[in-house]
Amino acid sequence: MSMVPKARTHFRQFLYPLLLQQTGFVGARFLSETDCRQALIVTVWTSEAHRQRADLNSDLQAAFQQLSDCFACQSQVIYCEMVGQI
Repeated sequence: MSMVPKARTHFRQFLYPLLLQQTGFVGARFLSETDCRQALIVTVWTSEAHRQRADLNSDLQAAFQQLSDCFACQSQVIYCEMVGQI
């Protein structure tokens, strides 16, 4: 059975509200493929410094850990900086 619906619910009920409390947080998207049990979360921040401060928030990190427990493989965090505006 896929854990993606459980992960999506956790994102909406726990993780996203915590993200909204972080200074500099702009938005996030939870993208998933239920059949393959894969998901991707993209977060957008006003600055690298704001994202780094959020990384130190223990409640936020616990919520990310609980989310990663929904998947069989270990989660990965990849940071990318977007230069410019659309």
